[in-house]
Amino acid sequence: MDGEIRERKRQLRKAVKGAVASLTAEERQQQSESVFGELKRIVEARGARTILAFWSMPDEIDTHGWVESLWQSGYRVLLPVVVGPDLVLREYTGRDCLSPVPPYGIEEPVDTPVVMPQEVELVVVPGVAFDAQMGRMGHGKGFYDRLFPQMPKAYRIGVCYSVQMADVVPMEEHDYRMDCVLVGG
Repeated sequence: MDGEIRERKRQLRKAVKGAVASLTAEERQQQSESVFGELKRIVEARGARTILAFWSMPDEIDTHGWVESLWQSGYRVLLPVVVGPDLVLREYTGRDCLSPVPPYGIEEPVDTPVVMPQEVELVVVPGVAFDAQMGRMGHGKGFYDRLFPQMPKAYRIGVCYSVQMADVVPMEEHDYRMDCVLVGG
């Protein structure tokens, strides 16, 4: 059974990555703006002050402007840093704190304060695919699935382009569902 689920995930990742690659720059920008307009409303409605976001890569909803805007508005914004098999949370203190870090080349905060996951009130999560049942499939490394249990009070929001929505995301026992998925449109 696990082998079958892993194979279904592999096939879905391949299909979704191809669909994302076919989006134009204009479509990506429009969908990113749509998602973050809604996300801003949710952050305000929930009264969250400590937010774990992510600094997007080229194939993800563009978070750069939104992260900067949140930080400039006085929110405590955290970004994940890959350390071995885990994510460590560091404060975002402006674009100057970021540096591309191997092995993934993701821009991550360097030399900023580390924050305990228990302090996170709201987390904005990337993924390869999501579904209407709030299922999420990442890249297969399990970083967020290992982090979620350490953030018991965090409201989990997945963000994605419309082509990243699947009918059903294959879920395994260790996979976590989102509380909300915001889809570009």
